[in-house]
Amino acid sequence: MERVVVLGRGGAGKSTFAFRLGAVLGLPVIELDKHFWSPDLSPTPKSQWAGIQERLTSAPRWVLDGDLGPHDVLDVRLRASDAVIVLDFPLWRCASRLSSPPSLITPATRNSTYCETPAPSNNS
Repeated sequence: MERVVVLGRGGAGKSTFAFRLGAVLGLPVIELDKHFWSPDLSPTPKSQWAGIQERLTSAPRWVLDGDLGPHDVLDVRLRASDAVIVLDFPLWRCASRLSSPPSLITPATRNSTYCETPAPSNNS
């Protein structure tokens, strides 16, 4: 696996999974949200989004994290991938994750390819 697409609804854990997979496989992780949404949160037009994905998938190795629902042009990255992982959790589970405390991935670890989980505290 060198070109991996991670899909799933919001709150499924795509980013957490993608960063951990990238760390295990030594692959760079590309968060599609950072390339898709404009500063005013308007979506990129589909024709332009397809071109951006062509550029992103031209790299030899990657994990692409993102599922943009009705705005997406999924076929571009599916054609370029050698593996697709779908996090298919029930809506109630994803919704509860969206309302829980932030994940262990911090802005500092998102800026690198690797994500480290802090060791558990001995203060029980």
